Amino acid sequence: MAVVELSKSVAKQIEALRAPFKAYAAQYGKLAATRAELAPRFMQAFGAWMQEVGGSFVEFCRLVDPGIPQDRTAYRTHQSYQAADYLRRLVSRRDTGERRTQPVRSNLTATARLLATILPLVRDTDALWEGIAVELGLKPRQITRLKEVTSAVKPLIDLSGIRPLRDVKIIHVEQPAAAPAASEEGEHRTPRQRAA
Repeated sequence: MAVVELSKSVAKQIEALRAPFKAYAAQYGKLAATRAELAPRFMQAFGAWMQEVGGSFVEFCRLVDPGIPQDRTAYRTHQSYQAADYLRRLVSRRDTGERRTQPVRSNLTATARLLATILPLVRDTDALWEGIAVELGLKPRQITRLKEVTSAVKPLIDLSGIRPLRDVKIIHVEQPAAAPAASEEGEHRTPRQRAA
């Protein structure tokens, strides 16, 4: 690695960051294990307290750490409350199949899965991609991204046993015809205005 000469300001910032970062890195693995153990216990205790008392999450957090302020703005920025909220989110994110909502697929992924189903059926895929670009008004970089995603996803329906179709023609949607230009005699009036 080449030695780079740093300005005094940047060198000072890096030197000031070195010790805290090393301490953080040394504790990182232990911290992740601690969170994984603590989060379920914390939420189980919260659940038991809720059944017995029926208070809010922040009230429970104040039982654990009485230093959490009463003011909403203040407690939401308090370190203990944020740590408790993080533990709550860890538990609700856990992939148990019952507590976690399924992620919504993006339109890009859905479109890519449909295209992954169709592409094996078309011999001239370049013409298909051109047609998609025109119909959807996509830029070249967007088509490139769509191609990448399409090649990475599973097709919606496996049609691999069907032979590719010959002479597939791309049919573009026709734009509606423009309204005829209004004449100077007042033809631009609505039917109601003409009837009056």
